[in-house]
Amino acid sequence: MLKVNIAATKYFLALIALINYMGLGLVITIFPNLILSNQEKLFTSHWALTNLYTLLGLFLAIYPLGQFIGSGILGQISDHYGRKKILSITLIGNTCGFLLSAYAIYILSPTLLFISRAISGFFAGNISVIQASMSDISNPRTKTKNLAMIQISLGLAWVMGPPIGGWLTNLSMGQLSGFIFPFFFIGVLLLILVIMNIIFFKETNTQIKSLQHPNKINFIDTKHLITVFIEKKYRNYFYIWAIFVAGWWLFEAFLPAFLQQFLSLSMLQIGNFLAIMGIGYVLVEYVLVIPISKNISPENMVRYSIIFIGLSILSMPFTHSFVLFCIEMSIFIIAIGFALPGLNSSISNLAPPSEQGKIMGSISSTQALSTVIILIIGGYLGHFSYITNVVVSSVLFLASGLMFILINKKKNGIALAKDF
Repeated sequence: MLKVNIAATKYFLALIALINYMGLGLVITIFPNLILSNQEKLFTSHWALTNLYTLLGLFLAIYPLGQFIGSGILGQISDHYGRKKILSITLIGNTCGFLLSAYAIYILSPTLLFISRAISGFFAGNISVIQASMSDISNPRTKTKNLAMIQISLGLAWVMGPPIGGWLTNLSMGQLSGFIFPFFFIGVLLLILVIMNIIFFKETNTQIKSLQHPNKINFIDTKHLITVFIEKKYRNYFYIWAIFVAGWWLFEAFLPAFLQQFLSLSMLQIGNFLAIMGIGYVLVEYVLVIPISKNISPENMVRYSIIFIGLSILSMPFTHSFVLFCIEMSIFIIAIGFALPGLNSSISNLAPPSEQGKIMGSISSTQALSTVIILIIGGYLGHFSYITNVVVSSVLFLASGLMFILINKKKNGIALAKDF
């Protein structure tokens, strides 16, 4: 029997996940101003705006790329050396990464900032260690519920990260003011987690492998990821998911740049706007999606909601009224509130109970890779216009929505699209 306070451990693991993923959401409001406006003179004046857009895409993409690689390594190592030890190392590494980011902005070093983001992303890959530790303290009856706590933390991180980034940047903190303070603040929070982990966290892995050196570390497990894009029963849905995620992240990641340049909103206003978006999404999930999902299938939740997402985004660049823009954004929030859980459930339902872990892992891996690729592409698309990313994201949503409608018409006896 583990000598572990189960409840305290669950909440501590969820807290680590929350702070880790805030590291990605935090920069959504910071980097467009830091890089595109070049307010801190991080780049020399000869950099054109089109080139700065490319850099923005790279700086946004490096964190999830590092996280994708780190999660494939750190979980395996924790099987051999224990969760507590690896959590301590990764939290220290992530702390150093964020403090290095703050220092890089202070000394105006874009190279160090890029490296520090890669470091933070890699050590934030401890999400696999967190999930493994949560599984250690769970039984078959409580595992799904406990792992759901991590998903809630990830959702909260996305809701909280962007507005907190905007708010902290506007605080007057002396030499730490401006873009430096958000990174310093998260670094301090991570340092507190390091201390809490060392003092209070108890090892949850009672079957630590005695090997001093693991036989093999799979840096990136591509086997199952490739399989779902080949197997007939999975591939159509995973192509849809990859395109959907690309549209989602292209819109979300470059939305602050659009708000800044199209609507002339300040960083504080952008942070407030994104906070309202996050609150709206949570309300949609609890007030509409959860009650309605009990009475309709996941496929019906998705069927036309993705189309509404695409159309609402497509109309935004042609809107010159802030009130009308807010209406379009409300449609987007309601539609994605139905589409996101519905699409995940639709994919999950394709696999038997014995393969749920693999299929959910493939969903996460596909999301990570699609995010990295589209953020890099988004930086290039910014060469043409700040509106380009918004239009392309709407096209990606519409394409994934039409694909979903076509392949699901087979269930009604109309085989319009047998395969893509």
